[in-house]
Amino acid sequence: MTRRDKLYAAGIGAVILASAAVMWLAWTLPGPVPQSDEAEVEDESAGEGTIRGVVVDIAGEGVSGARVTAGDRQVSADGEGRFVFEGLAAGSWRLDASAEGLLSPGPKGVRGLEVELRQRNGRAESVDDVRLVLRRPGSISGRVVARGEGVDGVKLSGKWLYAEGLGGKLSPFVLADLGASGADGKFRLDGLAPGRLQLVARSPRGQEVPSAELDLADGAVLDGVIIDLEPTGKIAGRIASAEGSALVADVRVTANGLSRPLTARSDAEGKYRVEGVPAGRVEITVTAPGRRSRARSVRVPAGRIVQANFELPVASGIQGRVVDQDGKAVRRAAVIVRSRKGDKTVQTDHGGGFQLDPAGLDLSDATAYAVTPWHAPSPPVDVRGDRELVLRVTAGGHLSGVVVDRAGKPVGGAAVSIERFEGQGPDPFRTLRERPSVTRADGAFKLGPLRPGHYDLRADHHHHAAGFVRGLALNSGDRHDGVRIVVGGGAKVTGRVTNNEGGKPIAGAQVVLHEPGSSIPPRRATTNADGRYILTGLSAGTRTLRVQHRQYLTELSSGLSIPDEGEVIRDVTLRRRKPGERFSFQGIGATLGQSSKGIFIRNTMPGSPAEQFGLKHGDVIVGVDFQPTTNLGLSRVVEMIRGEAGKPVSLDIDRPGTGRMSIDVERGKVTVKSRRKPPGHP
Repeated sequence: MTRRDKLYAAGIGAVILASAAVMWLAWTLPGPVPQSDEAEVEDESAGEGTIRGVVVDIAGEGVSGARVTAGDRQVSADGEGRFVFEGLAAGSWRLDASAEGLLSPGPKGVRGLEVELRQRNGRAESVDDVRLVLRRPGSISGRVVARGEGVDGVKLSGKWLYAEGLGGKLSPFVLADLGASGADGKFRLDGLAPGRLQLVARSPRGQEVPSAELDLADGAVLDGVIIDLEPTGKIAGRIASAEGSALVADVRVTANGLSRPLTARSDAEGKYRVEGVPAGRVEITVTAPGRRSRARSVRVPAGRIVQANFELPVASGIQGRVVDQDGKAVRRAAVIVRSRKGDKTVQTDHGGGFQLDPAGLDLSDATAYAVTPWHAPSPPVDVRGDRELVLRVTAGGHLSGVVVDRAGKPVGGAAVSIERFEGQGPDPFRTLRERPSVTRADGAFKLGPLRPGHYDLRADHHHHAAGFVRGLALNSGDRHDGVRIVVGGGAKVTGRVTNNEGGKPIAGAQVVLHEPGSSIPPRRATTNADGRYILTGLSAGTRTLRVQHRQYLTELSSGLSIPDEGEVIRDVTLRRRKPGERFSFQGIGATLGQSSKGIFIRNTMPGSPAEQFGLKHGDVIVGVDFQPTTNLGLSRVVEMIRGEAGKPVSLDIDRPGTGRMSIDVERGKVTVKSRRKPPGHP
């Protein structure tokens, strides 16, 4: 072999060795999977979805570099304001955004936009058209005054009556501790969300005084706002008999802003005058010996005089007034006069006064006492026809605490309400309850003052199952500050709405689920093009779905059993509406009502199961399927009676003149044709 041949062979060998080395490295070192093997690699992103969108300002311009959050994840928008979240699980995601010089209106924990990633064929569907609108903050400046003098150190809060958040209109909300007044009562508040709002000043006496309603535009500055802590006016008038002759009488003016009543006495001509009356609505009570007291509610404008004349007729019957521990008149109190022959009840007027015809009462041993939903009942007072009764109620109690989820995180925007109350003696206010307390961003709530007794509280939230605390004992003057209500994750109801003509999907149908006793609006969903819907955050229990569409007969799909957690599937079929039909449901076909005796049957529908199985008008329902209904509301009892057609329900009833009995009624399909919607229709 020549030298040239040897060099050629060596070169070929080197190339072969180099190729072998490259192939060995390709198989042993980490690197990208070859294209031909991609189909054999498990797709780890299966089941995950994507949210894409854009952050814009009020002018519609993209906000470069805006920070967008989805749960605990955060991304930055690009130069055109666009953002993307990848690898998200199916479910509900709350998006929020922020940027320099712009804001996302609303309280923390409540603001933002809720985006639902639905699951389909084992994967989370993507949402690609999210639009988040950031607003330009505004400023408000002015003074806090009292009788014309500036007041410093007054804390200011804001109450937004209307505002638009990232995705549209927000529910009214309150933001506390926005700032405080300084020297001469001056203040300036920056970084405020645009919208319609009132500033609220807390006076040194703890009174909350709102400003006039203010319209704050994006980026605007409002100057010269005055909050007057003690605007006053005057009341003047004449007091006379029915014949027109002047009367010397005592005048008493009460108002929320007064620590004690303002008093005056009319002169020989019957004229009187009261000065320093707080501006706003006040109560005037006029009394004179041997005359029926009179009361009136008037509105006093700041800096003006209001004329209020009174005519006092000769007194007759049982009369008096109800006052609280500070001597202030108590309106809408129930006065109960009890004797051996029976009881009578009357309600106080605006000035706390009352008058009762004694006919049918035995006044030899009669006593009277007052009850309100907000105070401890007054001690009983012996009734005497020759003197005015003064019934004094005492302070009620307060319940406060926090609403949290199962992880212990505070839940803002939850509605805390009284589910049940149990007190001593008659309760004339069975249906009158305290307004729900909406929790702040830190989950805090407060209810009160409340009448002493035992309370069951419930907390409702759109994205959680209801939470409960039962058997809270409240005495006069108590302040329970540590009440803790835990809301659950809730269950999910999904399904499909189709027609009965071939099972075609119905898009745009409204699916509504009402939870008995809940103080928030019912859960709602709209079916998509496939007729599918989803409802989340539901509490355990038996429920009814209301499914409606303008072209079909509304269907109440009853007997839906919802667990604490998990998913329930309920498909609903609708048929075309016929003339005169209103809605269809599964139940017994009776209209129910509620009175002091309990839940009773108003009437039975012709041909309904209720009529066929012998239920009658006036039957009081004391139990459903062996569960007592004594302390339950109308809507809860209706849900207990409703159910799937063909399944029986056992009713324990108390029939006037007959007594108690049990009747088993087989539920059926009922179509309501009445033009008027009955109050209850199980």
